[in-house]
Amino acid sequence: MKAVHAVGRRKSAVARVYLVKGKGDIKVNSRTLLDYFPVEEIALVVKQPFEKLKLVDQYDMRITVAGGGLRGQSEAIMIVMFG
Repeated sequence: MKAVHAVGRRKSAVARVYLVKGKGDIKVNSRTLLDYFPVEEIALVVKQPFEKLKLVDQYDMRITVAGGGLRGQSEAIMIVMFG
């Protein structure tokens, strides 16, 4: 399957998200989700769209994010899913 690519922006943060069928792995800038966003509350913002859509274990996400702080970056990622 081909990857689906989308871009989200929040304040000065820009997130690029690539989705492919998989087991639910989430990598942010080549690191695990909890390694990149060590605060559980912020990491949940990233996972929330998948939980709402019941797609948690069906797709892998590869994310590149830059600019802003961790909160703005996590919200930029969430915007990709919710628009």
